[in-house]
Amino acid sequence: ALIGSAGNIVNDILDYEIDKINRPDRPLVEGKISKKKAEALYFVLNTLGIIFSLVGGVKTFLIASLSIGVIFTYSLKLKSILLAGNFAVAFMTGLTFVYGSLATDNLHNIWLPALFALYVNFIREIVKDIEDVEGDFAFGIKTYPIVKGIKNASKLCIILIISLILLDLAPYFWKKYNYIYFLIIIFGVNSLLIYTIILLKNFENKKNISKASLILKLTMPLGLIAIWLGT
Repeated sequence: ALIGSAGNIVNDILDYEIDKINRPDRPLVEGKISKKKAEALYFVLNTLGIIFSLVGGVKTFLIASLSIGVIFTYSLKLKSILLAGNFAVAFMTGLTFVYGSLATDNLHNIWLPALFALYVNFIREIVKDIEDVEGDFAFGIKTYPIVKGIKNASKLCIILIISLILLDLAPYFWKKYNYIYFLIIIFGVNSLLIYTIILLKNFENKKNISKASLILKLTMPLGLIAIWLGT
């Protein structure tokens, strides 16, 4: 949590000029905090994150250290490489569950929630790029919507969402999750995903893209609750 928070801070620091267009309500842009204080907070949070990671042993320390490097590289360079930045953020989200499993010496059944988190976040990152296309274009950042067009980016997200809808039912049919709670919540998750598809089809409306991003964020805890209840 500390390292993730620090990652958001360094992203805001490096994206200061872009956020003037895409995110004018961000604290740095609004002047609620200075860059110098933000940099100090970034250092303190990362240091605390590393110290706490040592409690879990060498493996959690290594993952924490790797996370700091990946997040910084993402903010500095990866986000401007086609789909690489999107995957980096999604990878870090999935890695959270691996970290927790290693901290408790229990890797059993962790891969499904980790992959679910990665998949949903990968889609959401592309949706966020569609939302931020104006500012990214102004600063020459080559995101997927800018290189391939917003229409093609929306199509890619829709294809990925459809595949996710099909895949998230697989564990039940594999007899890995046998409880009715799993199906009930997954039905709710898939209903939200279908609604997201409808919103993405009307990609010309920026409000629809913002809604789609928010809904994808909501499917994350719901999907994880389904996995938890299903076990």
